[in-house]
Amino acid sequence: MILTLFVPEVILGLAAANLYAAMVNTPIAQRKAIEDGVPWTLSHTFFSNIGGISIRFPEEAGPPLSEDRSVPPAAAANNQKPARSASVARNRLWGINYRDPEYGPGVDLKLRHSWKWNRILGRAKKLNRYGEVDWRPHEHHRQCVSRLLTKWSALDRSERDFLDVVRFEGNVWVLDTKQLMIARDRGIIGSLPDLTEEQIADKDKGDFLVRLLAVVQVGWLFVQLIARKKYGYPCTTLEVTTAAFAVLALITYSLQWSKPKDVGTPHYIKADRVASVEDIEVILEAEPDVIYKHTGLCNISNASLPRPIEEERSSGFKSEFTSMVGIFILTNVVASAIFGAIHLTAWNFAFPTQNESTFWKASSVLTIAGPLWFYISEPLWRPEFTRWIEPYIEWPNSRFAAILYFCVRLLHYVISPVVFLAFFIGRLYIIGETFRGVFSLRPEDFQSTWAANLPHVG
Repeated sequence: MILTLFVPEVILGLAAANLYAAMVNTPIAQRKAIEDGVPWTLSHTFFSNIGGISIRFPEEAGPPLSEDRSVPPAAAANNQKPARSASVARNRLWGINYRDPEYGPGVDLKLRHSWKWNRILGRAKKLNRYGEVDWRPHEHHRQCVSRLLTKWSALDRSERDFLDVVRFEGNVWVLDTKQLMIARDRGIIGSLPDLTEEQIADKDKGDFLVRLLAVVQVGWLFVQLIARKKYGYPCTTLEVTTAAFAVLALITYSLQWSKPKDVGTPHYIKADRVASVEDIEVILEAEPDVIYKHTGLCNISNASLPRPIEEERSSGFKSEFTSMVGIFILTNVVASAIFGAIHLTAWNFAFPTQNESTFWKASSVLTIAGPLWFYISEPLWRPEFTRWIEPYIEWPNSRFAAILYFCVRLLHYVISPVVFLAFFIGRLYIIGETFRGVFSLRPEDFQSTWAANLPHVG
């Protein structure tokens, strides 16, 4: 909700990156689906990327790959307790038993006191009030995770790595399209799910009528603004801001037209065998990028950026801007420019004071220029650029390189934070002035046009 109000371009960026990933992954998944004799469409890819397809591992599932049969017990690998009884296991959510103070991230004890770990504990307690979650600890997977955590602790992995791998302790795995293809190729599942597009549509809460009504309502708003302009009636800052949000919402709707909405019950696939340590590690490497982390066992974050199945991993600036994150950032820049340009249409509005008019214009320009500045200057902040230029500074007569290096540091530590702060203040001002303008409306602002007689909501 906060993102939608203050930075709606982030939602549009997520929609664009998710659509791109789905369009890239769907043809590859379709080839595999043809081999398995099952259907696969763009809706299937979207459905998988939002956590709609889960793998269930029964206790009697087949053994892992032969090279992994030497997995040591969890207690030996990580000095953890053996598997608990079913009554205790039912209370374990997110790979933990919040009732047991001794259970926690034993490999790296400092994580036990981290705010993220405490947030997971709190979320587990809340969910227990609503009944059992369809997730149980799986003894073999716990052993595999123990090995991975021990290995990663030695490599000084981050807290996020730990929180990501915890969910693979259980008997249910929620995977996106790329991870699902890996599970299929590695034999964890025998084939892709036999799921029709009609079955996906049945789970979709956002039916065609709801989407059509939203589009009609946005269209009515623009008809209203055009009619007011034609008859010489003034528009208010509230109408301009609403139009800006509506444009981004309309684009977002169009990008997500084939994406199921609010799917509450996933489609389960029965696993052919339990996973190995190598399986978990490979699937973790395919984890989608996230804008902000929402750790859970039976869901995929709404802020995730799925990766292409046949991803080309290369270093350098080009790969950064053609990746999912790069597409997300570029879309944010374009969306922010659209958002700011619409607010610039209020350039000649009659604001209560001249200062308010000046601040509105400056804030609208900052809305356009701020993200563009970060997009252009971002490559200069990267360590690769610094490592590239540092050798030249040691050369004789390298005054130009030294000046360039100084300018890059100045951009990174001084100018960019100032631009970010100005952008943040400008966005807050636009939102605040939008609502403040409601208290200084003129009589002509209440004049209606024929557009008010058109069918609409509100």
